[in-house]
Amino acid sequence: MAQRINPDGLQFQVGQYVEIRGPLNPALFESALRRAVAEADTLHARFLDVDDLDDIDGDLDGVPHQVLGPPGDWALRTLDLSGGPDPRAAAERWMREELRTPMDLARGPLFSFALIKTAADRFVWYQGYHHIVTDGAGSTLFARRVAELYTAFQRGEPAGESPFSSLTALLDQEAEYRESEEFERDRRYWLERFASPPQAARLTTAPGTEPSDFLRHTTRIGADEADRLREAARAARTHWSVVLTAVVAVYLHRLTGAEDITLGFAVSARKDPISRRTPGTLANILPLRAELSAATTWADVLRRLSREVRMALSHQRYRGEDLARDLHLTGGVPALVGPEVNVMSFDWDLEFDECRATHHNLANGPIPDVSVMAYEQPDGGIRIDLNGNADLYSPQDLADHQRRLFALLEAVVVDAGGCVGGVELVSVVERGVLLGWGSGGVGAVGSGTVPGVLGERVAGCGGAVAVVCGEVALSYGELGVRSDRLARFLVGCGVGPERLVGWCCRVRWMWWWCCWRC
Repeated sequence: MAQRINPDGLQFQVGQYVEIRGPLNPALFESALRRAVAEADTLHARFLDVDDLDDIDGDLDGVPHQVLGPPGDWALRTLDLSGGPDPRAAAERWMREELRTPMDLARGPLFSFALIKTAADRFVWYQGYHHIVTDGAGSTLFARRVAELYTAFQRGEPAGESPFSSLTALLDQEAEYRESEEFERDRRYWLERFASPPQAARLTTAPGTEPSDFLRHTTRIGADEADRLREAARAARTHWSVVLTAVVAVYLHRLTGAEDITLGFAVSARKDPISRRTPGTLANILPLRAELSAATTWADVLRRLSREVRMALSHQRYRGEDLARDLHLTGGVPALVGPEVNVMSFDWDLEFDECRATHHNLANGPIPDVSVMAYEQPDGGIRIDLNGNADLYSPQDLADHQRRLFALLEAVVVDAGGCVGGVELVSVVERGVLLGWGSGGVGAVGSGTVPGVLGERVAGCGGAVAVVCGEVALSYGELGVRSDRLARFLVGCGVGPERLVGWCCRVRWMWWWCCWRC
């Protein structure tokens, strides 16, 4: 439906490339690729609506339909960029531009492949897909099959039967699940866990928009630092991905003040042999919920989120979109969750006969707000991508968020017993900006209590503006009169030193009355 509303939108396209090192035979590679496409019938799918009736027989009744047919004509584009000054950079520019080419859901193909030569013994295999036909796990299965077929062809060995199940079998299994007791159990769990869903906290106050593009800030953790992270996770009896998820939850709490946090948690939703061996789109975004405060220890956060992750994985087949509808959230899944966490734990260790291969991600589909993506690297390190909706975040925003996230990550690795509120997140530059905002036009403030200093302002410059909120401006003198009136009222109610008082303010600037005199 979103694609029909915005047919030129690119947010649903996913892309990656495999860097192949060694004496690759391009002709055999194309043969392997074409065989794999023929075996993966999800890549033969088209999605038709009432406007496409001329393409098929039958009546669609105005409802979009998925239809399967022969894969049709498609080309493996080949480019030789090896003669340029920076072939790798040129290849990446070409792939990112290609990824911006819309795909026609009705006519297909819903995939795009290219083989780019960057050196005599180095090639890049570009893969672009519409997210409707495959996800990260599905594209991994497909790439592994291409590597298996190429290796068999190169060695003159039988390629073997296709390991893929059919798309029909995948759809039948989903239909069975929706009629099963497992479906009802999953649904009950999620409805009970979110019977009173919190307002989703986000890293920006700007209103959400349909993403037109995304930005990415990438940081790589070296093997030694990654081993420290894994050791800290083992000490907490959890996985490093849970530690990363906890860091994102704490960061959202620290920046927004929200104490009931929901993160988007990406899962493969592949729990059985058929789904685990079949390319297609099953990936799911489900909410993880954590209650936090500044006094919560990292150990407590890890314990709570470890349980949340275990329960989410146990009930991962229930669709996040269904849960949003059950909760009557008109904004869908983005209305339920804040930033998303996606740990791509797929096996990308590929070999094309004697050629070794390394996987690189280009895009992962829609980014409504912010997503944190992590990949283990062949050298033992970890790559972390912070992706942001380009309409909401700037490159500097993402760099700043990434820096603070890594400060929290370092804190939990060093001392899981510490409190989450004890980590300094403000940089020297940011502190200078904040102090500049609060300096006003008055000279340096001497020592003494805050009420004492404010009292001096009333006596010395009572006509100066003290508080501005929207169109309301109060001078120091006006603020002093109002706070005195409030103080007398509270004393008359029996309020004294060290007494806890709840104060409900109709407008934001009223809290100054309390802070000053009480």
